[in-house]
Amino acid sequence: MTDSNFQTIHQNETQPKQKGKNKEKKTKDIVIQRDVAPRAAVSPHFPCHLLEDKEKLTIQYIQKQGDDATCTLSQRVKSGDLVTFNIKTQGGTNITKKIMKNTNMCVLDVCVYAYKGERVCEALKWDGRFSDIILKPWNLNDINEGCTVGKTSLVDNLDKRHFQIICSNAGPISQASNAQNASECKSEEPESEDIPQENQDQAQKPPGSDTVEDIIKKTRENLNITIPETEQELLYLKNLLEEGLKSACSQFQQVSEQLKKQKDIWTIFRKEYDKSAKSCTEVKTVKALMTLADSVCMIRVNTTISGTGFILFHIQASNTPDSTPPKPRQSFILTNAHVVMTAVESGGRRLYDGISLTAEFEEWKDGEKTLHTMKAKNELVAFKYSPAEHLDFALLELEDSEEWLPDGLLTKYRPSPPRGGICIIGHPDGEDKKIDPTFIVEPQNQFNSVKTHIIKNKELQPFMLKKCLEENWTFDSSKITYNSCFFYGSSGSPVFDSLCNLIGIHSGGYSYTGHADETKSIIEFAYPLEPTFECIITQSAERGRNDVTQYIQSQPNILDALMQRNQSKTLIPGLDTKRFHHTLDIKPEDKGTTDEEPMNTS
Repeated sequence: MTDSNFQTIHQNETQPKQKGKNKEKKTKDIVIQRDVAPRAAVSPHFPCHLLEDKEKLTIQYIQKQGDDATCTLSQRVKSGDLVTFNIKTQGGTNITKKIMKNTNMCVLDVCVYAYKGERVCEALKWDGRFSDIILKPWNLNDINEGCTVGKTSLVDNLDKRHFQIICSNAGPISQASNAQNASECKSEEPESEDIPQENQDQAQKPPGSDTVEDIIKKTRENLNITIPETEQELLYLKNLLEEGLKSACSQFQQVSEQLKKQKDIWTIFRKEYDKSAKSCTEVKTVKALMTLADSVCMIRVNTTISGTGFILFHIQASNTPDSTPPKPRQSFILTNAHVVMTAVESGGRRLYDGISLTAEFEEWKDGEKTLHTMKAKNELVAFKYSPAEHLDFALLELEDSEEWLPDGLLTKYRPSPPRGGICIIGHPDGEDKKIDPTFIVEPQNQFNSVKTHIIKNKELQPFMLKKCLEENWTFDSSKITYNSCFFYGSSGSPVFDSLCNLIGIHSGGYSYTGHADETKSIIEFAYPLEPTFECIITQSAERGRNDVTQYIQSQPNILDALMQRNQSKTLIPGLDTKRFHHTLDIKPEDKGTTDEEPMNTS
């Protein structure tokens, strides 16, 4: 930011306007860094409507460097289409002169804006942050496409492109002056000294053309208070984000214009989204989901929250004529094996001595919540963790109790539909029960979904790569995939389709931790339950629990689901591990050797 701009921001509140007196020289420049890749820094006069909707900005002050402090010109009042492009702050081969006036800038790229019809050198001069290298012979090298753009070329086709300044054929750029090149790039800056200041301030600006600097000026003028400089800076950051986002134009029109050119997208959008969204918002659907949510519980290992589970079924014990009192019904909980793994002995048959598993249910009456805590028996009915076989489950039997319990969900199970809306119900992060409506990512669309996430979060790719190698992420198309905000603590949650049928168990996600320990996820998945039911039938019979075996086999919907699975083994090709590793640029020597899949959701 220029000295004059910095003084304008602070002087309006803290200093009276006095002419002829020695003005205090400020010692800091401001760096405003965007959140979108490549996280380039914009100038203080950057038009706010060019920012993305709700885009985050990182702002910091840096030390000026003598007379070479960053100088920004006031915004041009001009009509026409704008373009933006990014330039690296370090020059290419044979560039021995510094690119930026202030070398204290701790960013790799700067974002420059210009009006169509302007030349590249004019845009850099108006930006105000570049050194007098713009007066020398140079070109722009497109980092992605490898082509070269001359300094006197028009900016019309440079939108969203990424460049580095390189020397031209005239030879390396050094400290030598070059008056001829200086004349090539005469700025169209108006001679403002002939225009009274008050008239300049009252100049009409096009709607939505407020700059970051304009917003700060208006905000500080409205405050009309005197506060210490450190608090001023905090207030400046706060109001910059709040007012800047309010004044930024919505990106919807730009996106819709692009989508209009792709007719198939609108067809798919109307066909799939509208249908699924409608079914997920009908009152009867919401009411049904609320009833089903009663069957979902929080799983604790001793007193520690470990994940989510749900009642799968109840078996009413048969009473003999002389049985007094009547035998209570038996209740069974299904959750992920990795949710309770720390409490289970290596054989998967019983809990370790001294460790307890409890299921905590919520009951709502008249707006008040009542918790019902049920303890699981030490003997496990069935248990297996084998991600390669899509098996990650634990079937627990609850101890006999007179406590209230909701219905089981076994009779609600249906094979997963290939597409459409779904809802996940669980306890993410160990919090109160929540519902996350989302959509199935079909196998043929998995690659595009994952690639889009990687491109949008390009600066976080090293975090993705590290997590992928640590957990040896693998992919196949037989899992139910979707994008969800359910991360840690939600493993074991039931997944329902738009008709409120149980279709799977939320079991994992390809999540990683980015900047400031923020959790992000590439994509999440659930396991269909047919392999789980087959394994439960086998294990319960082996463990002498014929009552469980017979009950599951007596359910017509389960028999139909198992029959359909055995009759159809064809899988739709989707995202595979090799293709994903290639997208993340993982080299063969970097890969691990384990076959386990991610289970970082719980």
